[in-house]
Amino acid sequence: MDTIKNITLLNRIRHQLNPLHIYCRLTCLGISSKKAMGICKIYETGIYKTTLGR
Repeated sequence: MDTIKNITLLNRIRHQLNPLHIYCRLTCLGISSKKAMGICKIYETGIYKTTLGR
């Protein structure tokens, strides 16, 4: 039962830290689409894929 809870928590974390999700939040904060895309590309390759990516 604990394993199911952990998987669910990990999936929620992956969703919240997904580069597309981050991009949407950045644009909602008023950052231009071009800048948000650049930030997310760096974030995806430098952080997300090495830690939470599958």
